[in-house]
Amino acid sequence: MSPITSPSPADGGLADTPERTPDEAFIVRLGALHHSRDRALSALLRWTPDNQDPQQLVDVARATEGADLTDYDLRATVGRGFATYHSGKSRIDYGYPGTNLGTALRRIGSSSQGYGPRNPATARLLQQIVTAETLTDLTTLINTACKQLKSDAPAPHWLTLLTDLRDWQDPARRHAIRLRWAQAFYTNPPKKTSTKKKAH
Repeated sequence: MSPITSPSPADGGLADTPERTPDEAFIVRLGALHHSRDRALSALLRWTPDNQDPQQLVDVARATEGADLTDYDLRATVGRGFATYHSGKSRIDYGYPGTNLGTALRRIGSSSQGYGPRNPATARLLQQIVTAETLTDLTTLINTACKQLKSDAPAPHWLTLLTDLRDWQDPARRHAIRLRWAQAFYTNPPKKTSTKKKAH
């Protein structure tokens, strides 16, 4: 298992203690699977809520150990994002505690085109995420975000993402989590666009 020894921002606040919650244990398990190059992460990369491939189901079920039917889909969604973000990486990024999807999206962009709200493509991605109506669509969009984040931006806090997805799955809470993501995306000025002029 991943050598996490104390709860801190660097390890996502995941303590290596017997009191670790099932959700914390799941996130740490993803890290262990990544360290061991387990094929379950390859299965997660291909997973979608409507994929019924039996072999893929076995591997994803192993990665999401202990989840009920509803939680299985949510954990697999987080697992797919985790696997996508860490593809080709050696160091695991568990995310800074409390960094939700909207906050993470603020870091997507470039010095020439702007970051977060100042980047038209990133703003469109946020719009698509908050208006997604099915878990299949949301899973695809989260994966798109993770692909863009993996190049040079910190990961979202995976434990926060799992908690937020549970709120999203509940029709009574869906509006609130959409609002939370949107507010996080648009709160405080995003990283400034470079104003340096090129030498002629």
